Amino acid sequence: MKKEINYEFNEVFSLKGFGLTVTFTALVFISTSIFYLALTSTGFFNFGEMFIYLAALIGGPIVGGIAGGLGASLADVALGYGIYAPATAVLKFLEGFIVGFLYRLTRILYRSARKKSEKDAAIYIKIVKFVLVGIIASAMIIFASFFVTRTISGGFGIYIIVEKAISFSFPGYVLLIIAIVLSILLVIVSILLKEKGEMALSCIAGGIVLIPIGYFLYQITILQVPVAGAMIEIPFNIAQVIFGTAFAIPIVSYLEDLGIIPSSEEEQKEQVESREDQPLEGQEDQPLEGQEDQPLEGQEDEEMKKETKQEQAT
Repeated sequence: MKKEINYEFNEVFSLKGFGLTVTFTALVFISTSIFYLALTSTGFFNFGEMFIYLAALIGGPIVGGIAGGLGASLADVALGYGIYAPATAVLKFLEGFIVGFLYRLTRILYRSARKKSEKDAAIYIKIVKFVLVGIIASAMIIFASFFVTRTISGGFGIYIIVEKAISFSFPGYVLLIIAIVLSILLVIVSILLKEKGEMALSCIAGGIVLIPIGYFLYQITILQVPVAGAMIEIPFNIAQVIFGTAFAIPIVSYLEDLGIIPSSEEEQKEQVESREDQPLEGQEDQPLEGQEDQPLEGQEDEEMKKETKQEQAT
């Protein structure tokens, strides 16, 4: 398993890895900076999460991290939100890295369990889903419980086709309700998606745990934004993660069906075939048992003829 993990990290330094990194960095920048909802003085809702998750699921943790951190932070600067660029670079890098790392790690561990038996692999995948759901649900519920007694009010402007301002206000316990509902939905989704469940949970674990909480802490500590104002972004950040996950998974699945990227089943077959073709260690140059001193076919008759000629000559 250690060799497989090292291979995942070394692959990014290949020509293919470099190409994926550049491509997805550009896609994250474009998708983040073209279509967005500008929130009042605090930031904006964007569609870049989808491409961060695609980069992480297809290219791995390093590709996902670089594409997310660099592409999204450049978009912040281009849109005039440069004050958020440092936080975006760190948070989006960690988001892409964690999504890619969790997904690759679950696949590696799943293949290791599958070598023993299908039953072990099925039990393992259930445990992984349970742990990921527990981490995500606990983080959301604990975080939301701190704001039950507060009132969240604010507004945002839509700048896609026309400019329109919308204001809103809701009690803080709504966040707790949202967290509980999302936790229930996570359980349902992880069951319904079956083998794709670990893909969805990897995206949500990297996104929801980092982005809403990370930006909230950055605003109230570094930017000195009031707590009520910083809380405005939380529902939108959660929506970004859900939106990105909902679109990234079908795209990756479709690319696997087309054979453009290898699926878990194909990787498993390739590894089995490569192991069958490789000789065991130390046996590459060893002859088969009983064949060490045997002459090749046709050589025995030639030797007998030579001996006969020598006898006749004498």
